[in-house]
Amino acid sequence: MSLDVDVTLLSGKSAQISAPGGCTVDEFKLKAQTVLQVGRCRLVSVSGHVLCGEATLGQSGVKSGDILTLQVQQMSLAATADSFAAILGDGCVVTWGGSSAGGDSMA
Repeated sequence: MSLDVDVTLLSGKSAQISAPGGCTVDEFKLKAQTVLQVGRCRLVSVSGHVLCGEATLGQSGVKSGDILTLQVQQMSLAATADSFAAILGDGCVVTWGGSSAGGDSMA
């Protein structure tokens, strides 16, 4: 079964995107990013929940006719003398530099 979902940016730009119900949120998000020509982002439901990437659209409760928001944020960067951290548009954090100065984010 195919789902037709409206995806909108906070700017107001939107597109209707079709995908199979078994499509994962990550696959759908990538399709939406391509159609709306944006970079890294988060897919948010009408109730304000960030949709989980590995779940299918159906598992996430997405139905045909739903409206989802693609939330794009500017990358933020912080630095010390020996390390750097970036918060990417989808909320992921990446660090690099000297491990003793906070540049190692491996857990």
